[in-house]
Amino acid sequence: MLTIYHESLQEYLSPDQILMVEMLVRVIQIFKEVKIEKLAARLPLPIKYESRRRAVQRFLISRGLDISLIWLPIIKVIIDNIQSNPKTKARTKKDSKQVLYLAIDRTQWAENNVFVVAAILNKRAIPIYWLMLKL
Repeated sequence: MLTIYHESLQEYLSPDQILMVEMLVRVIQIFKEVKIEKLAARLPLPIKYESRRRAVQRFLISRGLDISLIWLPIIKVIIDNIQSNPKTKARTKKDSKQVLYLAIDRTQWAENNVFVVAAILNKRAIPIYWLMLKL
């Protein structure tokens, strides 16, 4: 599932943490839920619910999950793969160089003010960096 990104992940996460990332991503994709309790209830681990919930909590606060260590290298691999695919290359009319579009957005989500920078790839915005702003 995350085989392309395994190399980036292996530098910063243990094999158990990589497995947890893969399971969490799959559960989120299938059930479209991000609440810790719902994730824990659906994780395919042979332990009690409460242990799964604590495992998810511990994983999410671990020091290895840093945006600059994990997310940015994964985004770089995604962009490199898309840019190297001839079918997805965006080119300017003038000089045939590759173009990468960035979108900058600020949105109010409940009581959270979020600033996001995203790369536009294949008509999709992939968040590169985000920051919670004070109201």
